[in-house]
Amino acid sequence: MKNSITTRKNVSTNKYHKMRKATMVVLLSLMATVLMSCFAVTAYATTGNGGTAPIVNTTAFINTAERVLTAIICLTGAGILFFGIYNIAEANSEENPAGKTKGIKMIASGIGIIIIAVTLIPVLMDMMRGAV
Repeated sequence: MKNSITTRKNVSTNKYHKMRKATMVVLLSLMATVLMSCFAVTAYATTGNGGTAPIVNTTAFINTAERVLTAIICLTGAGILFFGIYNIAEANSEENPAGKTKGIKMIASGIGIIIIAVTLIPVLMDMMRGAV
């Protein structure tokens, strides 16, 4: 009797996980479709002489996006770095080796994120400038 109850629980759990996975796939597909359609829209307006010109100055937009993205990612990396230092200090006071390891990993992650922000974002923005 116990095995049949356990089997029913496993079957219902498997059905739940399959349903959840299917729901996630559908939602991610919808989100990807919406994002792709947003990036595919080109906005143009007519100028006074009857020609067409872009509404947005793309160079200024890309420069602003570069500064904002670099700042946001650097601040995120600095926050992770700070919490890593805090974890190491707390682990040292409690003599907790697992906490020290976690703190060291967080410090390395924070430094890595900052390095990526400083080196990779300008390269990506140069690629975007070249595409426009």
